[in-house]
Amino acid sequence: GFVVTEGSDLDRTAMQSTIRDFLREAARAQIAVVYYAGHGIQVDGRNYLVPVDIQFRAGSGMTDTMMDMDTIMAGLDDQVRTNILILDACRNNPFERAGTRAVAGGGGLAPMTQLPEGVFSVFSAGPRQTALDRLSNDDANPNSVFTRTFAKELTQPGANLVQVAHGVTIGRRVLLAAQVGIAGSSTIEDDVMLGGQVGVTGHITLGRGMKASAQTGITNSVEAGVLVSGYPAIPN
Repeated sequence: GFVVTEGSDLDRTAMQSTIRDFLREAARAQIAVVYYAGHGIQVDGRNYLVPVDIQFRAGSGMTDTMMDMDTIMAGLDDQVRTNILILDACRNNPFERAGTRAVAGGGGLAPMTQLPEGVFSVFSAGPRQTALDRLSNDDANPNSVFTRTFAKELTQPGANLVQVAHGVTIGRRVLLAAQVGIAGSSTIEDDVMLGGQVGVTGHITLGRGMKASAQTGITNSVEAGVLVSGYPAIPN
């Protein structure tokens, strides 16, 4: 089994202490898993985790109050141990609108191209892209679309991490607008069009040529050629 080092709503001191405790335990382990869900920021191409007590002020000193992801990665630099990094922190500025998880400095996280050897990484969105916390304003689930679906996928018998992380199939000539969140083993057929902030989750199929209006939450399969909107998505 795993020794779990857990923290929730941590200030900077508590976050530093939790990370130190985790890295100390990880040094004796064969497998180490880092899971972080919360606010994240990229500044000058570096990624930072944001504690709850940060004070957002102009000036270069702001990064001194956050946790540099490079510091955590350096502690996991072990070619013998298997390291798994799961980051659900690809969000926009939380002070600009509700339901997001990042701060000023650019949308989403910067690409992490210098990960140590032996690190398997999973992100809730691509580099400098943002992911959805909720399928709609009426979605009361406390977990993000990514986290709730990823956790379910991990329980699939016989599936390895690569299969879990890449379980989405996308066809040809598919148009995805900004901040589309796709999670689960979804199949998106040819000529599908998804508007901005559409959320897709579950083991579903979006039929050829279907369309979804902006801010639609799709949790069930949609037949070919159908236009859907709302949460849950219904045909127009």
